[in-house]
Amino acid sequence: MSFDYSNQLKAVFGKNAEVYAEKFADQSAFQESIDFFCAHIKSNPIVLELGCGPGNLSAYILDKVNPASFTGLDVAPEMIELFQKRFPTHNAVVGDINSFSFEHPLDAIIAGFCVPYLSEFELRSLVKKMKNALTINGLCYWSWILGNNESKTTKSSDGKHQLLMHYYSYEFMKSLFEGSGFEVLNYQEVGEDGVFIWQKS
Repeated sequence: MSFDYSNQLKAVFGKNAEVYAEKFADQSAFQESIDFFCAHIKSNPIVLELGCGPGNLSAYILDKVNPASFTGLDVAPEMIELFQKRFPTHNAVVGDINSFSFEHPLDAIIAGFCVPYLSEFELRSLVKKMKNALTINGLCYWSWILGNNESKTTKSSDGKHQLLMHYYSYEFMKSLFEGSGFEVLNYQEVGEDGVFIWQKS
């Protein structure tokens, strides 16, 4: 992700943080995959959510899991402000996924809505960092928009901006993670999205 594109995402999602929070508040379509993830995570885990936004997905997970530590990371300060208001006892960090340092061992990583904004090169780098950061048998909740390994410009949720988005196939994601030392525990398709639950081997 280039510096300019990171700033573009920061501006677009920051400007539309409240709209995004309301529009995507209902995550019930992903309930089955969330339940599976929460049922297999260790007790009192250390959790990091990448691209946490206002915490819409976080709310479902925190309703079922009592983490020792839960950190939300997002590129837009306005999103992090909403996250902090919603979860004042948890950690919130403004930052770019690609430059973020995974400093502590993690029991689980959640990447629910950030993947479409990452190029193939960035994905490969991120998966490697996640593998190194996760504890043995650590879990990764990973969702993305299914496609044919292509990139195209798409309108933002408010219809006022153009964003470059990346669409990846099931086969690509499966190969990427398995080749990086992960084992698939569960896979589901929810509308246009693919959702994997991965475990570090």
